[in-house]
Amino acid sequence: MKEKKISIRRWAIVAFSGLLLSITSVWGYQIENYHELIFGWSTTGLVLLFWVLISAALLLLFWLFDRAKVKQSRVCARRSEGRMYLVFVAALLVVYAIHFLALYPGLFVFDAPHQMEIYTSGQITEHHPVLHTLIVGFLITTVSNITGSFNHGVAVYTIVQIFVAVLCFAYVLTYVHRKVKNWWVTGFSFLFLSCFTPIVLQVLSLTKDSYFFVVLVLASTLTVEMVDEPRGFMDKKWKGILWMLSVVCTAIFRNNCIYAIPFLLVGALLCVKEKRKTLLLLVGGIAVLGLLYSKVFVPAVTVRGIDQRELLSVPIQQMARIYYDEEADVTEEERALIKQLITKEGIEGYVPTISDPAKNHFDMELYEVNASYYNKLYLDLVLRNPKLSLDSFLENTCGFWYPGCELTLLWDGTKGYWVTECYWPAETNSKIDFLYEYYKLFESSDFATGNTVTAILFAPGTFFYLFVIMFAYAIDSARKSFCVVFGFVFVLWLTYLLGPVALVRYAIYLYALVPLYLVQILGEQRVLQRVK
Repeated sequence: MKEKKISIRRWAIVAFSGLLLSITSVWGYQIENYHELIFGWSTTGLVLLFWVLISAALLLLFWLFDRAKVKQSRVCARRSEGRMYLVFVAALLVVYAIHFLALYPGLFVFDAPHQMEIYTSGQITEHHPVLHTLIVGFLITTVSNITGSFNHGVAVYTIVQIFVAVLCFAYVLTYVHRKVKNWWVTGFSFLFLSCFTPIVLQVLSLTKDSYFFVVLVLASTLTVEMVDEPRGFMDKKWKGILWMLSVVCTAIFRNNCIYAIPFLLVGALLCVKEKRKTLLLLVGGIAVLGLLYSKVFVPAVTVRGIDQRELLSVPIQQMARIYYDEEADVTEEERALIKQLITKEGIEGYVPTISDPAKNHFDMELYEVNASYYNKLYLDLVLRNPKLSLDSFLENTCGFWYPGCELTLLWDGTKGYWVTECYWPAETNSKIDFLYEYYKLFESSDFATGNTVTAILFAPGTFFYLFVIMFAYAIDSARKSFCVVFGFVFVLWLTYLLGPVALVRYAIYLYALVPLYLVQILGEQRVLQRVK
């Protein structure tokens, strides 16, 4: 086979993505080790060196991807998708039953206790996704009242969540196998979705991120399928309905996803030329269902809307950073105003890598009385202290984009990867102790935190790098379906940068996209025909 010359398009895409990854590598190291950016010739030299090395590696990687496509181009038989789907469901249930016994009754951690508190008090707010709070509260309360055991309530909720995740994962695996038709690839995808520890811990965790990431990977898979094969997809009405519901559920289970969904819908409308009327109906259905949920259902069951301090996480953190820095351009009068807003407890509890201490003690009533005045104060401080403000933003988000970052796990600044011990009143009661001891490694040991080799394998930043590479390759290959999905995911990722902290559970959707990457690499040129 005659090798093609590297196109100008590929050179440009590789150069841009290589520069992005080189900057995040150098800046991430500086932020992690020195807590600030260091500008100068040495930094510039390192960025240029990494740019050359990463770009060369990307060219080689893209060439290998191209070769993989060529090798996979052949006619293959298609087996019954329905039967294959049921096989995957059964196999996933068996594996997740083992994980469930090891982590029994499930991981009642992070936001779950607060959701139970607001459910039982009847003071439901939009601070957490409303439907998720109702599901958590109803299932746990109902089963606990019947059995007299809070653990049983948590266990039943976890079983329901596992079942939903299995149904979504089985569809993804069925699609992967249909497109790639390679049992080694399918087997890897199965093991990844059923045994890769971050995904397992999330599936068994009672946070809203669990439902969110499984419906997001389902919606992403359906979108790729729809854009690539619009006629076959739309002819099966249940697939269109499933796509519509999965997209709506991404917004229901994660409030910030509402800002990214328009990019998914517009991208789909621009790329799908066949069955446009059907797609327009589905998009209209998404809009109607979303409005009914947000404007009718949510107001009917809540007593208060979203706490606006969540949206102010970055400004609050930046003001706290400016308050503390001795070299900051800030007057004593301005420091006094900052302390009034954040209060003494918030200022004293300030942690550079998580805004929760400062945010939780932010005086919203005082801010809302004269928001324009305090907004002007904030903008003035940022303009006078641009580097400090940038350092603050980058240190707060470093875990999302730098693999070597040691993650902050809890509001008090405790470092770690995950919480594997149930919060009260639930109690961890593992039935498979040796497997639970393995999961415990993901709390605060070097195995899963810091810059050890094993930690880098699990780091959110690693999967961000992988996402950037696959996004670049999708653009280079003109894969419209993956460009639509990746554009949507990238905008979603940007919204997390405005949040209070970089947590693994916030980025878990990046992990779950890995099976789709295999379809992107190996499934593009396959020709499928039905064997009679």
